[in-house]
Amino acid sequence: MFDMYIKHGRIFGGVQLLHPTKEEETAISNFFGRDYYNQALIRIGLADFERQLQKNISPDAKLSVLLEEYIHDAINNKSVNAPDSADAFASYITHKLMSDFKNTRAEIWLREVLTHARRSYKYWIERIINRPKDAHDAFAAVCMALNHLPEENLTPPMLLSDFSRKVTGSPYALAFYGEYGTLFLRGLACVFDEKFTNRVENSTALYLRAGLLSQGVISQVMVHGLKAKSTENENDAVCVLYNKLNESHILTLERVSQFGKIKAYGSDVFIIENPLLYSAVVEIMKSENANLNYTLICPIGNSDAAFLRLLELGAQSAGSVLYYSGNMDCSGLIRADSLFMKFGRKFKPWRYSKEDYDFIIESGGALNDYKDKINALHNDTLAALLSHMKKTGKTADTMALAKTLANDIKRMQGG
Repeated sequence: MFDMYIKHGRIFGGVQLLHPTKEEETAISNFFGRDYYNQALIRIGLADFERQLQKNISPDAKLSVLLEEYIHDAINNKSVNAPDSADAFASYITHKLMSDFKNTRAEIWLREVLTHARRSYKYWIERIINRPKDAHDAFAAVCMALNHLPEENLTPPMLLSDFSRKVTGSPYALAFYGEYGTLFLRGLACVFDEKFTNRVENSTALYLRAGLLSQGVISQVMVHGLKAKSTENENDAVCVLYNKLNESHILTLERVSQFGKIKAYGSDVFIIENPLLYSAVVEIMKSENANLNYTLICPIGNSDAAFLRLLELGAQSAGSVLYYSGNMDCSGLIRADSLFMKFGRKFKPWRYSKEDYDFIIESGGALNDYKDKINALHNDTLAALLSHMKKTGKTADTMALAKTLANDIKRMQGG
């Protein structure tokens, strides 16, 4: 914090706490007045930290004063103090908008804008200098949108086009490719403490978090043995039918958005990333024990908002565990690690051990040479496999694990 303050001359950036202890979780939760328990990674913005100091200690509390006392050294500002376009940007936002949205969700975003002006808002800096009225309209529209979002995780969600029309008068202004689309996504990422994405398929999950359903993206997930209830607590008739038939079926994002909760057979949700492997496991289960009930989920394509929403619902069930089996290559490990970061202790890597990898290789399942570089993974099981893959120099085709995965499901479901 001290180094960042000296470098930039202002509050900038944030800190991350990886695998916090129970004592740390308690201290941070009490300090911020939020639930930070059972998270694999806690992110804290320095601006949020200072605001909380001012709430808990004194309205005049400053992070710079705290740092000087803690480090026992004065902060000699090394940053350039001459005004530039970024300074003009900060002044503009502070004087034109901050007072209008005091103590609202939009203020949280505006403070984030000021913190990351030079890096994340370069285009808007120049736009403000040249066209201040247009810039004001854009930022004001996004502030209004953030303060009037539908209820979080609204079911069914509100169409993004309807919401945009309600806030701005245009059905397209807040859409992904709309005039204010990028600003709105950055605002959503800030207020929901999510990573900003500029990919249309990934943005769908962020919209859904805000109770909005974006158009133009087909998001589907394949399921087997899923028990789902609507927001009115009624059993989903389609899921009931396919469970009686013992068949898999496909759910769209629109359909998943209508679920109020889901329940797995037993307490375990089994997830297989590869559709071909998913199909092979289902066929094995049918041929060997048609009466065994189990819940299996598989994402379809790269647009996985429906898939993530199902996992969120699954993680909310008491005692549930998400067992995940994915590809043994760099993209597969990164995807699995990101899910671990999202779901924490609820998420369990499934068949990612060194022994499983060696079995695949010995069965002739080696794929491509290992070339990509991953600096680090947060999950210990995934990190150990990555280290082993680097030594052997090969990625692995998980199709050889079909029988093993089927046996795991039967054993854990009591078959």
